[in-house]
Amino acid sequence: MRTFKQLREKGRCWPGYKPVPGKTAFSLGSCRKEEEQKKLSEDLRKWFKQKWVRMDTKGNIKGDCAREPGEGKPKCLPQAKAQSIGKDARASAAQRKRREDPNPERRGSPINVRTEGAAAAIAAATAIAKKKSGNYDSEGFRKTSYKNPDHPLRKSNAQRKSEQE
Repeated sequence: MRTFKQLREKGRCWPGYKPVPGKTAFSLGSCRKEEEQKKLSEDLRKWFKQKWVRMDTKGNIKGDCAREPGEGKPKCLPQAKAQSIGKDARASAAQRKRREDPNPERRGSPINVRTEGAAAAIAAATAIAKKKSGNYDSEGFRKTSYKNPDHPLRKSNAQRKSEQE
């Protein structure tokens, strides 16, 4: 059996356990099992192996992700992604980057700008939600009537015209 002195030297918890903050040492519930840290699926080596390229405001792929003298802030992406999106999307992403971070000589942490426009992401999410709800047909028109009887879209066109006259 361990003595109090041995426990204090080795720590107050068994191997594989860690102390609980706010609990008295060596009391019931003062230690809990260590949880394995969540492993990140990110790998910096993989990130460096991707060929990162910069784009100009016209949508052209300019070369490696480094700024030339006199050039504005570069918008950089992995080459595979840059080639998969269209020229217009590359141009709008670069323009958005320059609009959000106009000073090319600014120091400090980078200002990250989404490649896809926020409006496009919201529109895509709305379309998916409409499709999942089942209340809309393939053209995006509502299949079921509105529950509120006073809602203007619940009434027929003839009824709306008669109300306006």
